[in-house]
Amino acid sequence: MENIKKIALIAAFFALFTLSFSTTTLLAAESQIKVYTGWNLIGLPLVPVTPYTAESLGQAINAQGGNCERIQYWDGSEWITHIIGTSFGDYNIEVGKGYFLLCNSKSIFTMTGASIASSAVSLHPGWNSISVPGPINAELAGIQINSNGGSCDTIIYWSGGGWEGHMMGMPFGDFVLTPGNGYFIHCSTASAWDVVQRDWITNILVSPDAFSPNGDNTQDTADISAQFTASCNWTISIRDSNGVVKRAFTGTGANISQAWDGKDTSNNSVSDGAYTYTIEAVDPATGSSIASVSGQIIIDNASPTGSITEPSSGQILSEVAAIRGTAEDLNFSIGHLYYGQGVSPTAWSLIGDVLSPVGPSAGLLVNWDTSGVSNGVYTIRLTVCDDAGNVRNIDLAVNLRNAVTTTINYSYDDLNRLENIAHDGVSTTYDYDEAGNIKNKTTE
Repeated sequence: MENIKKIALIAAFFALFTLSFSTTTLLAAESQIKVYTGWNLIGLPLVPVTPYTAESLGQAINAQGGNCERIQYWDGSEWITHIIGTSFGDYNIEVGKGYFLLCNSKSIFTMTGASIASSAVSLHPGWNSISVPGPINAELAGIQINSNGGSCDTIIYWSGGGWEGHMMGMPFGDFVLTPGNGYFIHCSTASAWDVVQRDWITNILVSPDAFSPNGDNTQDTADISAQFTASCNWTISIRDSNGVVKRAFTGTGANISQAWDGKDTSNNSVSDGAYTYTIEAVDPATGSSIASVSGQIIIDNASPTGSITEPSSGQILSEVAAIRGTAEDLNFSIGHLYYGQGVSPTAWSLIGDVLSPVGPSAGLLVNWDTSGVSNGVYTIRLTVCDDAGNVRNIDLAVNLRNAVTTTINYSYDDLNRLENIAHDGVSTTYDYDEAGNIKNKTTE
């Protein structure tokens, strides 16, 4: 029933909540947070060496190649927002809370700090924004809260384009809460939740999460990495969209770094599409299973599509020219427009970037200001890139013909006449004698 009307329209979202946390830490560690274009709901997976403010966290993300614009959280009655790079509205980032980040590009943020052994969360009536120190299923989290006098009925997360979640007791919608992400828990009464780290899978990362195993030495494999809080016997299962296991890896230890080359157990290449990896582990000392973790890997060997529909081949351009066309892919990353001199350029200059897919109908890619470029034949190149490392180039030759100004200056003396002509950036001076013959010609 459309996830119970998208979790009852998030139940009069965020009525009355305040939170308090206390944490117990373990050894120093390193963790990575994937940040996507748009809004991201995150939480700190570690206690940082130096506590973050909203400003310092945004600056730290941007220093690692990110583009974080603002960070905000819900205080129970309104959103509290800090815009990165401004001197006002800054606040402390607390371990155990969830925060929304607005970012203009994808990146991976690596932070160091102390692992969180436990997190004591005080839950209040209404929506509570939290993060967890280790993986735990939503249904199990609700059971733990409610067995300790709580009244948790819903746990939700931000999927990048909308809210998804699980209602306690329902046979569908369960998911795993993982470190580095933020969540909202809805409760009817106040209670406390002691989240104690036992044997957990942490620091899960797939890099890249989209790859193209086509032998071109660009993103031909995906590396699945994770850490355990103790040495475990682990299994990674990779399943297709029908749930069929295509590849499995096993090992023992406190760390995983496993490459997948896009082949099945028979060493045959699998087809393009989305695959689900699941990490499962057993503590050899106790025989107890650890909460499993799943995620998605995309195989994409198809090149992006693109076209330049305007201008046409050989068209004369001047002033500001609109370049229209298409640039798209299921896993679109970015597009670039370049120009180079001649029909076979040896060097290229950037016109502009295409930050979002354009298509299937042609649309504006960039506007090219040609006023500062010399007249002549040029080639426009559209480069379309996807997340899996595939690239497509589309070339189109055009003619630039901007209006040029010609200036003629004369000077005379008793024996000579000088004539200077400046045309299209070239200055030519003629020196005539009394009879009108050219004595000298210089060009600059």
